[in-house]
Amino acid sequence: MEYINNEQNEINSNKYSVKCILVTVLILYLTWILNLLNIFIIDSSIFLVCVIGSTIIALVTLILSKLLDLSKFYVKYIFIFLTVLIYSFITSLLTYHTMLSLIFPIIYSAQYRSKRVVWYTYILTALGILSCTIFGYYFGLCDANMIFFTYTKTDHFVKNYWEYNFAAEPNWFKYILFFVLPKTLVVLGAVPMVTHLNDVIDKRTKELISTQEKNLDLSKEILINQQKVIVSLASVIESRDQTTGAHIKNTARYVNFITTKLLENNTFSDELTNEYAALVIEAAPLHDIGKIHIPDAILCKNGKLTDEEYNEMKKHPEYGIELLNSFVDSKDADYLKIAKEVCLYHHERYDGKGYPKGLKETEIPLCARIMSVADVLDALLSKRQYKEAFSFEKTYNILVEEKGKQFDPIILQNLIDNWEEFKNDIFPKKDNS
Repeated sequence: MEYINNEQNEINSNKYSVKCILVTVLILYLTWILNLLNIFIIDSSIFLVCVIGSTIIALVTLILSKLLDLSKFYVKYIFIFLTVLIYSFITSLLTYHTMLSLIFPIIYSAQYRSKRVVWYTYILTALGILSCTIFGYYFGLCDANMIFFTYTKTDHFVKNYWEYNFAAEPNWFKYILFFVLPKTLVVLGAVPMVTHLNDVIDKRTKELISTQEKNLDLSKEILINQQKVIVSLASVIESRDQTTGAHIKNTARYVNFITTKLLENNTFSDELTNEYAALVIEAAPLHDIGKIHIPDAILCKNGKLTDEEYNEMKKHPEYGIELLNSFVDSKDADYLKIAKEVCLYHHERYDGKGYPKGLKETEIPLCARIMSVADVLDALLSKRQYKEAFSFEKTYNILVEEKGKQFDPIILQNLIDNWEEFKNDIFPKKDNS
């Protein structure tokens, strides 16, 4: 049987082993109380020794669980040894009353998903049976097996056990086998059962994992196709308005640059991971997708928009969300979540005077705050129907003036600190006037 446990499963299994020992001692305490109430007929002095000894083993287990690194491979062997030890100790004193409990360590070992561990447990259990039998009879204890002996033989064996010269006694080996071998064989019967269950569980687990991987691959394929459809819709805008088309390409480049610098400076490290940054860059082209619903008379107008036309243009973030929602039904996709945030909130202002929701500061999602800087940056540097492209100097001054007003000051400062690199390496000279 192959190991299929990862580090966390190893830790969880070891914690479970500790719990099994503690629960065993708890049950033993409850049984001891019932015995004191004369519900059972076990000698109370022997039972007390059993409780104290088992408690010591449990305390050792608990201390080791705090001191040892539970992810280490050898820890399970220590806890299994302690599990077998406590059940063997209990059986040696309470004899046939706890005979069935000798199977429990093997059952517990199954959680480690390894034949090696199961057989290790069985060998320890067999040695435990031998030891507890000798230990028990040494102190004059007997179990139900002795009913098969005559009273005389049993009484003689128990009373004179410690006086026996085993080297000279021809029947000593027979006595030991008579009490040890049946128990060992009974416990051995649990091994194939446990290993078979492990094999069945492993097979079902692998089948389940395989099915989940296929479903995940299918989901990824569907999501990729959805992304392609959405981005294709964004490119439709370019056929209606060449300015907007270039704007999509430029802002995607600027978002990439700004986000990369934020990552390099470890800015917003709690939120801006490599995975998050990649999704923001991928979602950037969709920020103006809602403009597909804006009439050509407004979108392609030469000159400044009227107040009425401007109010209609301001609806494009909400139009974009409606469009994304109509194509997407996977609410858990991180990419789609970020795409929607970029689309809806990229015209919000840091001071709360933006639209459509009037959010401010960190109420605005990080991806949208990044998009806002890239969006305005391109609008300033690019030629529009109503204006010429601004110079780098004028653009720089406008951006600095709006720091903490329209733009997140931290994000904008990252751009300002790398302004020369932006001018020389990022700004698309061939794409702009």
